[in-house]
Amino acid sequence: MVRDNVTGLIWEVKQNLDGIGSNANPHDADNAYTWYNSDPAINLGDSGTPATGTDTEDFINALNTAQFGRFSDWRIPTQRELHSLVHYGRFNSSINTWYFPTVSVPNLP
Repeated sequence: MVRDNVTGLIWEVKQNLDGIGSNANPHDADNAYTWYNSDPAINLGDSGTPATGTDTEDFINALNTAQFGRFSDWRIPTQRELHSLVHYGRFNSSINTWYFPTVSVPNLP
């Protein structure tokens, strides 16, 4: 986990970037999730696509049930919170791979 000292947010750091997903391990960097949130106050009428064990609501519920990192209030970050991870002063605006080593860097011309 990584704590952002500016925002106070704690971020999960994924592991095992090896090209093989493992739904049994919610921390596997190769897992892919569909966006889904059943709460109309959050989803604004578009709940997304539910998928057994592989949607964002199931992922968050699994983290909270397991009390990952001794926390039980995990949630999907807001768009603003995601933008806070990007260093816009760098070439090709990037996320610090020291803290998030499994983030892919795009191949740009």
